[in-house]
Amino acid sequence: MPKNTTGGNKAKKGSNKEGGKSKKNKKMVDDVLDDIATNEIVLMSDTTEIVVGKVDKKLGNGAFSIWLGGDRFIRAEIIGRMSGKGGKVWIDIGNLVVVDRGDKDSAVHAHIIGVFNSKQIARLKSLETGVDERFFNGAIGAGSDDEEGGIEFDRTEEKPEGEEAEINVDAI
Repeated sequence: MPKNTTGGNKAKKGSNKEGGKSKKNKKMVDDVLDDIATNEIVLMSDTTEIVVGKVDKKLGNGAFSIWLGGDRFIRAEIIGRMSGKGGKVWIDIGNLVVVDRGDKDSAVHAHIIGVFNSKQIARLKSLETGVDERFFNGAIGAGSDDEEGGIEFDRTEEKPEGEEAEINVDAI
């Protein structure tokens, strides 16, 4: 249903407002960016528990493969407040996310606690934190959907002179 832009008695109900999940996510990511700006969180350190990563693959059941830069990958699950009605997940491949690496003793080592929007990504770029530039363009780690895949056939058979060559299916 489209937004009510004309006003009226019931214009401020329901779908015309920002939802609770998106408000909480936006506030949390803004708080993380503030901590990065004041150097309370150092992103490229191996000792920090909160890191920025890019979603590489969806693994199912709310689990994702997150690329942390270089050749570092981590498996992370979303926290409960980030799934929508009926378990709908609103994180896609290529999104920048905030990951809590958490406790090494737990069954799930990492949790996705926030997703960056376009304004927050621009702010992260301007902070110059030493984040890998590949986070901000389309290139991500191995196994991404950006790479071309498939089967390549070699069709360099010699053609007989004078007649049209047919492709021998058995030779492929």
